[in-house]
Amino acid sequence: MVLAVVLAAAATANAAPISDLMPLEEPAPSVVVTPKVDMLARAPSHADKVWRAIDVTMLAVSTAALAVDWMQTNHQASNDWHANPTCHAWEGNPILGRAPSSGMVATYFVSAIAINAITWALLPEKYRAVVPIGVVALEGQTIAGNIKREMPYCGM
Repeated sequence: MVLAVVLAAAATANAAPISDLMPLEEPAPSVVVTPKVDMLARAPSHADKVWRAIDVTMLAVSTAALAVDWMQTNHQASNDWHANPTCHAWEGNPILGRAPSSGMVATYFVSAIAINAITWALLPEKYRAVVPIGVVALEGQTIAGNIKREMPYCGM
């Protein structure tokens, strides 16, 4: 038994190390990456801040226009559209139908405001102004038409 231990020790001493038999992956050289810091590139310029403020203001104005249309439409829906015989009001939006309920009106406008904001946020900054301009143009016509129709007939 002692002879077996001595022979095993001798064989191990003369044998090639395991690392020679199974090459290990060499560790990757340590590379230190130092980012280029350009202070001017990191800080937004005055013009960028101004355009960002304009974009946010345009979103607020388009949201306000939707809110005014919501108020006008909800006023008619709350008054049962045709309750007043001198008032011949109807909804012109085909999505809502001719005489939607207040609940339908609220659901529609909450969705419209959310879609307005989400679309604005997802668009690249270069094209963000398109959404609020389109909403304000469409809602401006609608609000003006509502005022023109409602004032003489419905006494709003």
